[in-house]
Amino acid sequence: MNQEYKPLSSIWEGEDFELIENMLQFYPRQNPEIIIDTTYNEGRFWKKSKRKIISIDINPDMKAQYCCDNKQMPFADNFADVLVYDPPHLTDHDTESSSKVWVERFGLKGTGNNICGEFDLFLKEAYRVLKPEGILLAKLADNIHNHKFQWVTVDFVNKCRTIGFMPCDCIVKVRKSSLISSKWKNAHHARRYHCNWIICRKSNKCE
Repeated sequence: MNQEYKPLSSIWEGEDFELIENMLQFYPRQNPEIIIDTTYNEGRFWKKSKRKIISIDINPDMKAQYCCDNKQMPFADNFADVLVYDPPHLTDHDTESSSKVWVERFGLKGTGNNICGEFDLFLKEAYRVLKPEGILLAKLADNIHNHKFQWVTVDFVNKCRTIGFMPCDCIVKVRKSSLISSKWKNAHHARRYHCNWIICRKSNKCE
């Protein structure tokens, strides 16, 4: 890319839309033209962006350009320069209501508040849709469910390697507050005031 090099910190305390723009300038080998947000929701990542985004969401209420499952995207092989993936960050706060949210908002059934079971099919589809050297930007949050730590970030990175992606970087995104359940007054694990942006490349090298 023909631009002056600017270092990017591994800790980010600003907003996601600012970080995404920085990542879009930093990681792709050339300026990305086709960017797909595979978990668009209300499009908050792009509120202040001038980039043209292709939006996908499984919930028709979100009014994305494509209402479809991101595990079956309606695009040709080697189509996109960048994919953005932000699966739900839910805690074990209420089994009944949270399960309903997973089904109604995200089309997920039988997940048990663990998003890791979704990674295999999504990453296979993401690998198909991305161009060679294309970038996958994924925002992930580790959490506790049923008194067990869910290593969401680790599971994602391991699955990426299995599919053929090269996990290249991690940026810690600091939150203003942690994901805390009102029923957990005492929890014997560290409160998590951060999530992780994982950067993967469809390549056999990072640099």
